[in-house]
Amino acid sequence: MITLNFPNKRSTGRLRRSLYSGTAVLAAAGAAFSFSQPAFAEPLPGGLGPCLGDDCPDDYPDDNHSGDIIGHDENVNIYVGGDYDVRGRAAEAEGLIVTVGSFDQAKDGGGIYNVGVVGVGSRVPPPNGSPYLIVGEDLTVADTDQLLAEEGTESGQVLYGGTTSGTVTPEAINDPDAINPYLDLRGELDIASECYANDGDLPRETTGTVSSEFGTVTFTGDGSSMLQVFELNADNVDVQNATIVYEDVPDGATVLINVVGETVDFNVANANAIQPWRETTLWNFPDATDITFGGSGQYMGSVLIGEPDSTTTVSAPGMNGRFYSAGSLIHTGTAGTEFHNYPFDGDLPDCDEDGPTPSPSPSTPAPTTDGPDEPTDGPSDGPSDGPSDGPDGDETLPVTGTSGTALLAAFGGLAVVGAGIVWMTRRRLNENH
Repeated sequence: MITLNFPNKRSTGRLRRSLYSGTAVLAAAGAAFSFSQPAFAEPLPGGLGPCLGDDCPDDYPDDNHSGDIIGHDENVNIYVGGDYDVRGRAAEAEGLIVTVGSFDQAKDGGGIYNVGVVGVGSRVPPPNGSPYLIVGEDLTVADTDQLLAEEGTESGQVLYGGTTSGTVTPEAINDPDAINPYLDLRGELDIASECYANDGDLPRETTGTVSSEFGTVTFTGDGSSMLQVFELNADNVDVQNATIVYEDVPDGATVLINVVGETVDFNVANANAIQPWRETTLWNFPDATDITFGGSGQYMGSVLIGEPDSTTTVSAPGMNGRFYSAGSLIHTGTAGTEFHNYPFDGDLPDCDEDGPTPSPSPSTPAPTTDGPDEPTDGPSDGPSDGPSDGPDGDETLPVTGTSGTALLAAFGGLAVVGAGIVWMTRRRLNENH
């Protein structure tokens, strides 16, 4: 397997190296003060993962929250690189949804499918008046159905690039350019998924083991690493009617689960035990082309599916975390099944920085394309405008702990001071000799 490099990593790497350079200058100058190097999270492509905006909640509630709106999130919660189909009795999908292909809703017996804001979930929708659903191609709603993007005073936009039919509330808006900032993400997710699963030509080294016994799938960590890496072979581990638990996984640790196999059928009965790691768990599927999330339990953690030719079928009662797929999605089920909007705040592996030229900052204007029907299947040589304050995009790559811009400015200033001290010292030494 060839080494795949994650292009968006390099900009963060440059920032880190700049900060380290400032530290080195001060050390060489014999500065009389010290400071600690902050921890940097390696995010998903395009700034995906964390909650974005000025109204993010400090804490998220337990799953199945049905109270007041507790905040707003500008980031993408569901990304589909192919087509998004709503079938069966699927009920709702919370947060900002982006599908590069088509959106087709045809529920069994008809009914409403809520997007953006939902009755039960985190209760953190996108900002009022912003896009709730962005469709690159056609938007189709069956005659017996309704696509609903509002609740009370909370209301969002439904944007599409092709044709539309059926009942959409509020009325859908034709905007072929709305998808442009998100086209490159399809290829970037593919690259990132491979990178997280493999380190060069070898599978990424694990920190723990996975076992299945008496209906319980146990992920046993090393008790200390803040990045816990597991490999789950879907052909060898029974995940039918399973209970999911972690052992020896530190509080706050990132849990990266690389799921091996082209066909994966998950049937989870209970995953409540891993809810404390809900916002730092990533289920990564680098090779799978046929994935099923079923069972009677709520899934915990975010999902990354890298294969552009994949189809994922979700019939589980609830998916609690980001859902990012380079392929297609079928949301179905025999009862009200839901996607809930929870961030991913984990610290992922830093991939090789000697790969392709990184995409410019998301503040760069979106590339011109021939239309929404030509999604890219790999990293582009053009800008990658990831999600932000609406389709135009103006967020920068997030840095854990504090503002990357502020840190860069602060450390840059310290570096200048340190460099001046070094120069003065050398000058005085030269004068003395």
